[in-house]
Amino acid sequence: MKRTLFVMTAAAVAMLSACESLAPQAVVEQEASSEEKVTFTASLGADTKTYLEYRDGVYKNLWAPEDEICILDPVGGYYEWSTISSGAGTTTASFDGNLVADSYFAIYGPIWDVFYNDAGEVEVMPYIYPDQWMDYRDIDNDGEWEAVHGGDRFPMFAASDTTEFAFKNLCSILKFNIKGNGEFVKTITFEPNDSTMMVSGPATLDYSSDVPVMTMCNEPEANYPYIVLEVYENIEGENEYSIVLPSGTYKGGFTLTVLTDTGYMDVTTTSDIVFERSQIRSIPTITYTEEYTIENWGICGTMTEWSWDYEMEYDGRYYVYDDLLLSYGDEFKFRRDGAWDVIYGIAENAAMQTNAAISLASNGANFVSDFYGFFDIYLDPVNSVVYVMSDYCHPDDLPADYVVCNDYASIAALEDNTVVKVNGYVFATYGRGFIMNVGYYYENTILVYQGTDQSLYYPVLGNNVDMYATKTTYNGLPELKDMKFVYVFDDSEEDYVNGYLEPEDISAPAVFEAYTSEGYDFIRYTGTLVQSGNYYNIEVDGVTTRFGSLSTPNVDLSYYIGRKVTVEGFFAGLSGSGKYLNTILKNLYLVNADGSTEDVIEGGDIPVSSPLRTK
Repeated sequence: MKRTLFVMTAAAVAMLSACESLAPQAVVEQEASSEEKVTFTASLGADTKTYLEYRDGVYKNLWAPEDEICILDPVGGYYEWSTISSGAGTTTASFDGNLVADSYFAIYGPIWDVFYNDAGEVEVMPYIYPDQWMDYRDIDNDGEWEAVHGGDRFPMFAASDTTEFAFKNLCSILKFNIKGNGEFVKTITFEPNDSTMMVSGPATLDYSSDVPVMTMCNEPEANYPYIVLEVYENIEGENEYSIVLPSGTYKGGFTLTVLTDTGYMDVTTTSDIVFERSQIRSIPTITYTEEYTIENWGICGTMTEWSWDYEMEYDGRYYVYDDLLLSYGDEFKFRRDGAWDVIYGIAENAAMQTNAAISLASNGANFVSDFYGFFDIYLDPVNSVVYVMSDYCHPDDLPADYVVCNDYASIAALEDNTVVKVNGYVFATYGRGFIMNVGYYYENTILVYQGTDQSLYYPVLGNNVDMYATKTTYNGLPELKDMKFVYVFDDSEEDYVNGYLEPEDISAPAVFEAYTSEGYDFIRYTGTLVQSGNYYNIEVDGVTTRFGSLSTPNVDLSYYIGRKVTVEGFFAGLSGSGKYLNTILKNLYLVNADGSTEDVIEGGDIPVSSPLRTK
């Protein structure tokens, strides 16, 4: 394997000077103990760092409190997080662990998960929050660690066949100062002037050569050409900030917007700017001067008896009001300064809808709600649009184009990488996503792959959802992945009764060996549960050429290893050149000696609902 998927958010602004950066060298030693304890010792050398602290006129590399590194065994299929045990604030630190291997990967940075995919490859998912992340530094060199915004921690990677490995930086860093006179700065937004350049979102890492190369994915529906650094502090004199950014050439420069509680200013450069891996660059101090004044917009309607406003807050892109309760028939408009001099209503022929742009018109008609619930309102008076969003998404998350699909065949017929909108119910869940039906047709089931990230939506049996995602093909079957957002019409967990779908029994050896399908059929088979590496497999009596493979179940099945079980689940394609019949587990029955079966997964009924449930 030569490529590791990184889900990453990074950001950048311009430079005038560069600073030298250094790199820790990590030595892994096995200590003799009953628990086979391993101490990872990381000392600093060239070309890598944890974070940089300005001390005695130079930037020095120091390990920080609570630093973690992730150590992986790419051959054996194991990994562990190792937290710093000593050496914080110095150039050498120790990390205790238990992993012993013939070769290692090592990773440092804002990484939140590491896992092995179905092909046995290591996938690493670091995540720098869209508002950057908090860092800790000894700012005054007095032994006191203080929280600061931004952060100088480079994501790093190392690989070695020995117990010694050298980390390599993957990104660059921008440092800049803002000078003010007590202004309360809320956010700093960076945006390339080339809107096609992505600075946040998924990235790939190629470590096949000596120097790893991280490249932002060219996926406009998943990556974004901006980053917002949340500040929320007063600026007295000069305050320093830093932003991690992907390396590359920023053609046409960038725009940096400094937003305060009363206004904002833009700093723009139009020259091409090159940021190289493992560099720190800076721009001259920015002196804040308010160029634009934030307007006072509010929502006034029947909810406020047309006499007062829900006051909206400017976030640098929109005027926002969170969690507005709208009931059927509520009417409202948008007005400036709490008066009726400047107002916006809905444009003629515009539709009242959620999660889509609604056109505004000066002195337009009243908005009339045809739905009920809490919604986030995003007003853009400059472009005369407003968004009424569910709690699960933001206007900038919306796909530009999508196809509405009401049945499985329509999804299967689409080209890969097409964004689709699908409605249905959650039928089954597993460790990396869920099975849902499509358009109320119970046999039209499809796999929704979330990977290890369920921060956008955690599936619950029985949920009725509208989902926007990308259609792909995996193991010969269409699937949905790269979820954009989900609107949950019904988020209650209900105890549904089996009966809408009956599993097809494929336990007969000849049937099991030859079985395949063009869809996610509901199947049943019986065999012995075994464990192979990180996977649970089923050995069916009389079959030597194929195994059932349970795809990342949500339950620990180790207790049942070596015992005969009956599996009910959804067929999820063949892998290993047909050797493994992948199954999303729904029900598991322990087969007793007398032939009786015992349901060992509680609450395993297939969730269904009345076919025509509405919003």
